[in-house]
Amino acid sequence: MLRIILLLSGGSILLALLVTLQVKFTGADWGSIAKYYLAVLPVLFAANIFIGLGLNKGHALFHNLPLLIAVQTFVYYLMIALFSVYILGNKLSVPRTAIAFSLIISAIYLLKS
Repeated sequence: MLRIILLLSGGSILLALLVTLQVKFTGADWGSIAKYYLAVLPVLFAANIFIGLGLNKGHALFHNLPLLIAVQTFVYYLMIALFSVYILGNKLSVPRTAIAFSLIISAIYLLKS
């Protein structure tokens, strides 16, 4: 089970980091974004492999794909929020962010039962 969590979390963290760095370092034009993703393609590929392995192994164990996707989504959005604050310097509304994460946690609880 720890391996599944590490695979899903690792892939989600890598994806969130790539998106955050894209926003920080690339222009808002097609060429800049395409060049960035060509440069980070091996990391993007690895992140998707981690998520794919975590989903397949998790589904074999839990037989609940929506639960696995909800957990992966939670980690992804948590890391997007953290990277937005620490890397991009964004100011997030703490109450609104807490409500949003509470809704995701509620969904995970409902899917688990």
